Amino acid sequence: SKTQLRLEPFMKSSPVPRPISRRWPLALLCAVQSCERFAFLAMLPLFVLYAKERHGIAAPQALLILALFQAFAYLGGLPGGWLADGALGTRKATLLGAGLLACGYGLLALDRAELLWPALLIMVLGHSAFRPGLHVLLARVADADEKVRARVFLWHYLAANLGYAAGALFGEWAHARAGWRLLFGGATAVSA
Repeated sequence: SKTQLRLEPFMKSSPVPRPISRRWPLALLCAVQSCERFAFLAMLPLFVLYAKERHGIAAPQALLILALFQAFAYLGGLPGGWLADGALGTRKATLLGAGLLACGYGLLALDRAELLWPALLIMVLGHSAFRPGLHVLLARVADADEKVRARVFLWHYLAANLGYAAGALFGEWAHARAGWRLLFGGATAVSA
């Protein structure tokens, strides 16, 4: 009837989840996120011990440095997001962030006192560019479909948590086995 024809464009059909059409980019993005979290958690639990042993920084000051490092890494997402939206684009900003993170871990692996502060600064800049860009790339894999987006972010958080767990275990193992160079060298290799 005429009424049905007029209402058809306004009636919504029941949402049927469509398969994620770009599985390779999703798998790649999840692997990249897992590697970033692996490297971060290999370092994070042992940073105070590292600062005390290798740089003579007292535990309260090392905890303050760690807190400031994490705060700046997260707050840097705002200017990092602006950079990704404007000048660089999302992919370039994410790649730049990953490269900066690998460089920061590499500087720590050199185990030289004068490289501690530049390494931390480079890592803050890396996190600031990497995190916002990666989340935008993940959202683009799902397009506008909410159910697909929920599955994409489920896989993303699963990959991040696997990276967290493996990184923390690796960090302690690497430090006990061969010291700080292996720990930061492993974080560099995974980040690169």
